Amino acid sequence: MIDLKEKLKKIIEQETERKHFCVIGSNGMLEKSVELINKLFENYEKVNDLKQDFSNLPKQGELILLVAPTGAGKDSVVIRLNSKNLEKNYIELNIDMFRHYFPIFIPDSDELTDITFAKKTNEFSYEIYITIQEIILQEFPGTNVIITGTLRENDWIEESIKKYKQNKNTNYKVKILSLAVPENESEMSSIKRYISIVDDQLNNNPEFIPGTARYTSKKYHDETYERFPDNLLYFEKKFKETPGKLIDAIEVYRRSKIINDYEENTLVYSSERDNNKTAVMAVNELREKKAEYNIDEIEMLLDVTIKNSSYLISQDTYSEIILAFLRYVAKACEKNKNVLIKNKSVITKLLYTIDSTSKYLKIDQSLEEIISNLAESIGYTRNIIK
Repeated sequence: MIDLKEKLKKIIEQETERKHFCVIGSNGMLEKSVELINKLFENYEKVNDLKQDFSNLPKQGELILLVAPTGAGKDSVVIRLNSKNLEKNYIELNIDMFRHYFPIFIPDSDELTDITFAKKTNEFSYEIYITIQEIILQEFPGTNVIITGTLRENDWIEESIKKYKQNKNTNYKVKILSLAVPENESEMSSIKRYISIVDDQLNNNPEFIPGTARYTSKKYHDETYERFPDNLLYFEKKFKETPGKLIDAIEVYRRSKIINDYEENTLVYSSERDNNKTAVMAVNELREKKAEYNIDEIEMLLDVTIKNSSYLISQDTYSEIILAFLRYVAKACEKNKNVLIKNKSVITKLLYTIDSTSKYLKIDQSLEEIISNLAESIGYTRNIIK
């Protein structure tokens, strides 16, 4: 029987000496860290069954790198993989899943905002991720793992792959699964997730700490989206140069047409099947696909934004969200003139919101032109409240 708590304590002591665990210094903090990782293992249902027979390890393990920009539908793919492969008992790992343990590492939560939350929690989240990964490889080799990420940076992903490939106890097969969607869909999905988290936390969690609903800024989102094809190409070249050394297969998926439809076959490219194209070609085709616009969803998101506007203004995220709605609606109208006719009430509500909260919005000349053109198109008389 493995004494997991003792094992973790030793690991954390070593990492603390190396100053990896940020502000951990006292024994009290150390004990809390052990409790933290024990909780993570409880989530994985591993704590109650720690007997490991190293003479009878799985001869083949599977590591899936599920990569896509924010809002492409990674969560749905994870659910599909688990539901269709129950016998594999996948463990999901990503850096974001450890951020909500921040009170252990950041004593003064007043310094946090939704915009800075990710940056301020990156270091300890990554160190916990690395520690959990090491425990899996040392104590539970052969565990099937799904690592999810945006592929914004390649270094930590490549390092993770090498750890599994170099594991002496189990032969890991590594597969990259990529998703892709048009940019406007990705951006709006990211905003939707943030607004939904804020609404849920503000209205259902009395212990919610302001500044801990991670927000992905437009700048950060756009940079990540822009880098994605080149970063995927980096791994595809590695795969083609030496198949199996780092990566065994690459697949590309589109987002499901119906949300929560986990039966739909969304595979559009497989390195084991398609010889007439590449993964990056498949990704670019999906990115360049005609974008779909859902104005009804924008109205719903606008209502939730207005409902929680005080909080969003305090976090300096309100302006970017409202102006993202504006750009989205303007683009939809540009693509299809019928959008103006069918959604006049929604556009009116949006323009009224912009005018009535203008002092909180960062509107440049180009956006002012968009607003004026929309107002003129639907016969809306502007009444800007300063």
